[in-house]
Amino acid sequence: MLRELLCLGILLAILVGFSHGECNACSVDSKTACVSRNQYQNCTLDNIPTGPIYTCPNNTNCTGSVERCTSNETLFSCNDCNKCDGNQNFTCTSPSTFALCDGVSIVNIEYSCSLGQ
Repeated sequence: MLRELLCLGILLAILVGFSHGECNACSVDSKTACVSRNQYQNCTLDNIPTGPIYTCPNNTNCTGSVERCTSNETLFSCNDCNKCDGNQNFTCTSPSTFALCDGVSIVNIEYSCSLGQ
C-alpha cells in the first residue's frame, strides 16, 4: 500500500512538471501557448502561437494542461513576466512588450515586440 502511494505521488509530480509551460511555448496537452499569466494563444500544427490572445475567465491563470486556465497555483505557467532575477537581460512586461533588467530591477522603459513575436 505504501509503495503504491509512493508511486502515485511520483507519477503525479511528474505530470505536474510536464504540465508547466514557458511563456510563448506551445503545450502538447492544450495546443495553446501562455503569453502572460492569464492569457493564451492557440498554436498552429507547427507549434507556433498565432491568432487572437484569449484571457482566462474568472481570475484563473494560464496553464500548459488540457484545461488551459486554472485556479490551481501549482499548474500556473508563464509566471516570470515582470521579474528580473539578476541572470537575464530582459523580461516580458506584457504579451507584446519587454523591458531591460538591471540586476533584479526592471528599467523603466518598455519596448514593443516585433509583429508576431
